[in-house]
Amino acid sequence: MSSVTPSQTVMGSGSKVATQVVEQDNAIKKIPDALVLFASSSPNRRSKRRRFDPIPTFARPCRNLKSGRINKNRSPVKKAANPIARNPGLLGPWEDSVTKATPSAECIKHLSDFLYRKVVGTLDADTGAVIEIEAKIGQLIDKKTNARIAMPFTTEHVLNKHDPQLQTYFKSSMTENQHSNMNKFLNKVFQDSQNSRKRPFTDENQPRVPITYRHTRECDSFYELSAAGLNNLPMVIRNSLNPRGQNAKVRITTDQQTGATLAQVVKVRLADLDVYSPNTEFDYRISINLEANLTGNWRDLVIPTALSMKSSERRKDRMSYKHLAYQIDLTQVKSPDAPATHELEVEVSTAELCKHAILMRDSQPNEFEKLVQGFANNIRILTRGPKYRLPWW
Repeated sequence: MSSVTPSQTVMGSGSKVATQVVEQDNAIKKIPDALVLFASSSPNRRSKRRRFDPIPTFARPCRNLKSGRINKNRSPVKKAANPIARNPGLLGPWEDSVTKATPSAECIKHLSDFLYRKVVGTLDADTGAVIEIEAKIGQLIDKKTNARIAMPFTTEHVLNKHDPQLQTYFKSSMTENQHSNMNKFLNKVFQDSQNSRKRPFTDENQPRVPITYRHTRECDSFYELSAAGLNNLPMVIRNSLNPRGQNAKVRITTDQQTGATLAQVVKVRLADLDVYSPNTEFDYRISINLEANLTGNWRDLVIPTALSMKSSERRKDRMSYKHLAYQIDLTQVKSPDAPATHELEVEVSTAELCKHAILMRDSQPNEFEKLVQGFANNIRILTRGPKYRLPWW
């Protein structure tokens, strides 16, 4: 018996056969397209795309949305806007300089070079000591007049300490009234950093990085080292002392309340940088020091007579404010038979600075100068005193 297809006419069946063929055709049309294509496909016959199938997105031409006609002169890819014209600002299109670069301020460049040379030079050797970088706030005093120096400058200047005509010393202290005002100023800054996270966040009011606060009461005593004590020190510390090691002392720090020993440290100074600031109440000195912990029982490493003698003693009442890679220490110091003094210091994280100094040395991306800039920013705000109104006040 021969097979029947929808296109064939079967003799003798009449309209009944034709009706069956039409019903079969309608049933096929109701089957989903995907199934029809799958069922009708064969290895010897290639299926043809039906005309009413949607055109793939990547094959569609660019058409005029209103007329529906193809616009051959228009690219389907939207061109990026000119970045200069997009946000021109109040001055219009702008660049920092003819080369688009922003040169470092000369004072910051000098400070960065000073720190880089000393830090990297020390890191190149296995010192066994820790680098300390601090800035003391005070005044540069003329040795002849015993008053603050008066230089023919109107802006901040780094002094040349090798100039024989410049006879100065640095006095790292302030008055009790200045200390009190600075304490109020720093407490307000601390509170502001804490409260900023409680306010609603807006474009103008972004949460600040919190400042942490610590109040300590410690006592420092100083004892001259014996020959055994000197041999206990790292070689870099011994080489930084005078040839005979005279006046090499260990600082013993104890807790005023418990009497527990907190540290036994020998400290030597590597270099200083004095900065004269004629428009502010204070000048400042940046010092690079090396510190080493004295291992063992310190009483066995000092000269015997030092234990029986009355050592110099400093009782410190210190408030420390830590922010990012910086710490500000405001300290009242009391010594026997001497009036109380008041000191203000800023320290930069040596670990962070050394890490970026190494990256700079190896020509890797780094933020060394940004760290130095932040160090200088904190010093300058403090030298200008509490009268300097911060932008968030």
